[in-house]
Amino acid sequence: MPVGVQAALLELVRPQSKIQLGSRRKWGTSGKLVRPWNVVENVPRDVLISKDEKPRRRVVFGKKEQGK
Repeated sequence: MPVGVQAALLELVRPQSKIQLGSRRKWGTSGKLVRPWNVVENVPRDVLISKDEKPRRRVVFGKKEQGK
């Protein structure tokens, strides 16, 4: 997504508002909060990922240290 488009969309996100990924009636309102979009991942992971898809290792990139 182009940086300008992402910035324009993020301006529309209200900090106090949260939206659930799935139906509140079916999945409830609790779950992991995904920032900066303020989306609550209230659907179980096994429902989000196909049973045929192999689990993948999550990649975390380190932060750059200043001066290097």
